[in-house]
Amino acid sequence: MGLKLTFFGTPETALPFLKMLWEKKAVVSVVTQPDKPAHRGQIVQKSAVKSFVEEKGLPVFQPMDLRDPAWIRRLSETKPEAAVVVAYGRLIPKEVLEIFPLGLYNVHFSLLPALRGAAPIQWAIWRGESKTGVSIFKISETLDTGNILCQSEIPISKQDDAFTLEEKLVLSALQTLKNALSLIEEGQTQGRPQTGNPSYAPRIKKEDTAIQWSKNSDEVSCQVRALVRLGAWTRLPDGKTLKILKALPTVSPSPSYASPGTVTRIERGNGFVVQCGQGDLTVLQVQMEGKKAMDAWSFLQGAKLQLNDQFR
Repeated sequence: MGLKLTFFGTPETALPFLKMLWEKKAVVSVVTQPDKPAHRGQIVQKSAVKSFVEEKGLPVFQPMDLRDPAWIRRLSETKPEAAVVVAYGRLIPKEVLEIFPLGLYNVHFSLLPALRGAAPIQWAIWRGESKTGVSIFKISETLDTGNILCQSEIPISKQDDAFTLEEKLVLSALQTLKNALSLIEEGQTQGRPQTGNPSYAPRIKKEDTAIQWSKNSDEVSCQVRALVRLGAWTRLPDGKTLKILKALPTVSPSPSYASPGTVTRIERGNGFVVQCGQGDLTVLQVQMEGKKAMDAWSFLQGAKLQLNDQFR
């Protein structure tokens, strides 16, 4: 590959793209977020991208202030022609955009203008979408609004959660990015404007992840699948938090007239069934606060959860 690229990215999701570009000897510099404290011990940890870059000896930048003239000058000294951005996590200002004569190109996991924002994978599942995809677009000064260079579409199955959908999207995105880079090398950098009504996928906050049992079982199932990383949660009768990591909508053998959130059935060796606003949800995997994830039947062996108990 003849292009000289800067790669912007931070989490493990970005690594397959960086590795692909590194193998093509296209990367001249890397930008990732500053090291941050993580987990209970608040130990400062490097990003997945930084750990990889240090092994390969590539120039890596971790600016606190993206408008800092000193770091912008150092980045420009690596003489990049274009940039690829994958899950970097920060808006890139005009001063940085101007470094790259061929532009910066973001790998976004949705069919733009649908699901602009930080959490497109989660919101695609949560909203019950039947399809999503990958958009490679030229970055402008506003969020996810630039011209699209390439897109690819994939279906969302009823079994997909945030993990499995991300895996599918990454595989699709790697090929889509290769196609986009070929266009850039040929000088076809204009792309096409986004068309249609935009929708948004904002960052998900913990307070947004509580299960509302008054919703129907399909909606609650979508929420659980979307939030498998964070864990959609509810409260046990004793007030403790229980994350629900895997659950399926269920057709009950007989209708229940219990209040939403009520445990209506215990299934030996499987889990337990909860009444929703409409329909039932069979809970298969859970995680108590401060504990490891476990299957729902194992949880029942140590918990005091009983038939007709109600989640808060």
